[in-house]
Amino acid sequence: MHAICSMKWTSYGGCIPAILGALDSVKDLDEALKPWADKLSNKERSIILKEQSSWERALEIFEWFKRKQCYELNVIHYNIMFRILGKAHKWGYVERLWNEMSFRGIEPINSTYGTLIDVYGKGGMKQQALCWLGKLNKQGVEPDEVTMGIIVQLYKKAGEFRKAEEFFKKWSLNGSLRHDGSETSGAVGSDSHLSSYTYNTLIDTYGKAGQVREASDTFELML
Repeated sequence: MHAICSMKWTSYGGCIPAILGALDSVKDLDEALKPWADKLSNKERSIILKEQSSWERALEIFEWFKRKQCYELNVIHYNIMFRILGKAHKWGYVERLWNEMSFRGIEPINSTYGTLIDVYGKGGMKQQALCWLGKLNKQGVEPDEVTMGIIVQLYKKAGEFRKAEEFFKKWSLNGSLRHDGSETSGAVGSDSHLSSYTYNTLIDTYGKAGQVREASDTFELML
């Protein structure tokens, strides 16, 4: 495992492999990060957090960054921690960091909500995931395509296929009309530009709902 991690770290280039190696072998953070003190960029801090194999170590490093006055933590760093802590089902820490973001005046973005909806949904906490969707709607934040795919997937896993379709129609720019103004039979307009992941999610959702025509139409649009 260490050899695999070392090979992956090398692909980052720069000082990242040395930093990750030091963090892996030296427990004391002041000692491990001493050669790079006060020099870590936002991107380097993001990589350091993402590459931690345990949520405890990631949280320890995150708190260390906060204690250092020279380091600014932005919404991307919080997003990374939401994913790490959510995957570990550490919901109390997730809530704490959410409140901390608000206290620090760090505004969530669409990917923040998408991450929270995703980890709560995958953690089997559907109602809580939908609460985050409610907060997204309340803030007037429009979900990006990745977030839309996550929400459709959440409804699909819960067997709520009609809600998945209704949600996509609501947020898809071209979900109800074609260029000529005629209604589409499915949830995706003829001029939509979606990733294969979103198309596959929609096709699977229509298929499991028994909506064969809509699944077929979406497949044709994907092609």
